[in-house]
Amino acid sequence: MKCNHVDKKLCYCNDRKDIWIKVTDKLPEEETNVIGYGTQIRECSCGKDKEKYVTEIKYRYGCWLYGEFDCEWKITHWMPFPQPPKH
Repeated sequence: MKCNHVDKKLCYCNDRKDIWIKVTDKLPEEETNVIGYGTQIRECSCGKDKEKYVTEIKYRYGCWLYGEFDCEWKITHWMPFPQPPKH
């Protein structure tokens, strides 16, 4: 499987298309960390650079937060974290 995402540990998500939830269909509960897919818009000296990511992100007060920072995220899909492995 080809993976070009920043966090390569989350690449398994590409094979699980059936569990991605469109933000237009449903949003996660407030203060919930989820796996999000979307575009981060970053300012750079040459203008705006749009990159697509799969990353852990939090939904809070109607915004998407990466860590404690409110970056310019346009999240289009999300999914809950899978259950941890059984020992």
